[in-house]
Amino acid sequence: MTNWSDVEGKLSSLISNNFFNKVFEDINRFKDISEKAKRIKDPFFGDDEARKNAWDQWHLDTEKFYNETDSERLFIYLLINIFDYQVAQHSSNYFTEFLFNQLKKFEVNLGNYIEKESQNENYQSNANDIFMKFQIKNKVNILNFNYTNPFDSMEFDEISKISNIHGTTDDPIIGVDSENVNTNNNLNFNQFTKTYRIMNNSEDRVDILPDNIENIYFYGHSLALADYSYFQSIFDFYDLYGSNLNLVFYYSVYDESKKNEIINNNINNIWNLINKYGESMSNSQGKNLLHKLNLENRIKIIEIQ
Repeated sequence: MTNWSDVEGKLSSLISNNFFNKVFEDINRFKDISEKAKRIKDPFFGDDEARKNAWDQWHLDTEKFYNETDSERLFIYLLINIFDYQVAQHSSNYFTEFLFNQLKKFEVNLGNYIEKESQNENYQSNANDIFMKFQIKNKVNILNFNYTNPFDSMEFDEISKISNIHGTTDDPIIGVDSENVNTNNNLNFNQFTKTYRIMNNSEDRVDILPDNIENIYFYGHSLALADYSYFQSIFDFYDLYGSNLNLVFYYSVYDESKKNEIINNNINNIWNLINKYGESMSNSQGKNLLHKLNLENRIKIIEIQ
């Protein structure tokens, strides 16, 4: 994986309905290969030549299986072996609960890692320096997709409210966008969505959207599909097409040798986000949304140095 958002992209692929249908369709094939290996290892299997021929055939069968199987499904089979998960003894929904528990373990380790990294003496000062470079003149609310709050110990006249929408290092949320989950089957994937997880933490939510704003500022977000529903809801709330709302995308060049790559990736992410939102609009206006925003100079891409 080359980007942090790829973690949630892989998770989205992992819990897709087509994926699980494939898993349970060919699970017996995987079990047959495993059982064949056990039989060959049996000391009473046969003579050396028979054992060699059996192993040769087993390797051919295994190679064919792995060549025909995508990486996410292979991950499931590795889980089955590593954790000795007894597929035949449990239902498919029990399996999704098993995967969810593994996700929770990952989140705990992730939270511990981020908490340790954020204790760096430069972390808070760097974050505060970057915020001041935005040159924001009015009060702002911060919808924070990170698990830390570098502004917590300092007072900024510019900040009204802060919401850590995906939790803190104590309870980080890793999940997928709800639109990527098809509920029309017997498998319960809702608990893997960020919407579901946030509902469980409703007492911690902060009303972050004021009635009237002129600008939405973005910084440090990959604009990945895992968070698309948030952007769609915000754009709907403020009537992105019909209003005078400006979208201001800040970015930093963290590696001069990759400057062009960073800029191009940033622009492509913005392009994809706006066009995807345009597709959600029920009329032809959505097709020219990006063009309209550009003509009206309502998209601004600014480097923070």
